[in-house]
Amino acid sequence: MFDIGFTELLLIGVVALIVVGPERLPSVIRTTLGYVRQIKSSFANVRDEVERELDLNHLKEDLLDSKEDLQDSIGYDDIHDSIDDLKKTSEELRDIASDGYEYADNFIDSHVHDAEIEADLDHLVRSNQILPNANAEADTGIEEDFAEKAAKKNKKKKQAKKKAKKKAKKQAKKLAKTQENQE
Repeated sequence: MFDIGFTELLLIGVVALIVVGPERLPSVIRTTLGYVRQIKSSFANVRDEVERELDLNHLKEDLLDSKEDLQDSIGYDDIHDSIDDLKKTSEELRDIASDGYEYADNFIDSHVHDAEIEADLDHLVRSNQILPNANAEADTGIEEDFAEKAAKKNKKKKQAKKKAKKKAKKQAKKLAKTQENQE
């Protein structure tokens, strides 16, 4: 620690003997040695803490290097990019499905409304409210053609409505399956 030789120690001892006196010299030496021990232990503690910190920093750097090597070896960036692509695809499928539901709803609503009008018209024709003289005009065949056409249209619209519902259900099931698979 300090470069103090034997002669310097002897000189310090003689000066201490003269200044303190022979009676108090042993207690002063004990007190001084106690302070020296405390200072040495404090320096040792500081040195140990610095060494631990340096070891921890070294270990932390090693762990970070290992983490980067591991991420590079398993293709962490590729996996992250794949997950982002899957998320985008999922959002696109949701948009397509919502557009399909909206289209199906609009299609069904318009055809249901048309079918209701046709059914009302058909009911009126069959009950002879539109053509009160249907028996008189039976020779022309207009009433039968009109009623048959209305019934056929009504039937076609009901079939179209059923097909649209089935198609919408199939699309909903497909979307649900793709979302389950992605999760």
